[in-house]
Amino acid sequence: SEKFILANSPTQKVQGYILEGLQKIEHSKPMLSAAKTKDVDEIKKFVGNKDFYCSYKLDGLTLVTIYEGGEFKKAITRGTGLVGEDVTDNLMTIRSLPKILSNAPAFLEVRGEVYMSFETFENLCAQMEENEEVPFKNPRNAAAGSLRQKDSKITAGRKLDIFIFIFFAKRGKKVIPLPIFLL
Repeated sequence: SEKFILANSPTQKVQGYILEGLQKIEHSKPMLSAAKTKDVDEIKKFVGNKDFYCSYKLDGLTLVTIYEGGEFKKAITRGTGLVGEDVTDNLMTIRSLPKILSNAPAFLEVRGEVYMSFETFENLCAQMEENEEVPFKNPRNAAAGSLRQKDSKITAGRKLDIFIFIFFAKRGKKVIPLPIFLL
């Protein structure tokens, strides 16, 4: 029935066109890299008496997704940390990314990691070898290369996933971190 068709559904979007290039977009807040250390004292100094949580590191491609009025609108790669590339069409092909969020703020910036599972990676490499293509070296390169394709049909066939790790919302003119429990 037509009442169940959403205008922003991937099934309602014409796919298969080749992008001429990826548009550059400036981030609302810089996307800084995590600093590395092996010094326990340095970690203790940084942490102090703060509360924090830890999660496993997924080795993929960090990006921003932007929702307006609860609707997915744009996806931007980390790029330089200040400027990234528009990969909206390709991110639309990731089934695990919600395209509509209920009760979301008017503007929501969601940061996450696009990755490829080991099983998907192994299957992709086997297929590439069958086709006499040079397989990817690791799942991170496969995920990054897949997301930056100019043809979203190729991205769709790569079965990427996304893990969300932080939310930002607008408060006045500022974009601030938003604790997950407020969503």
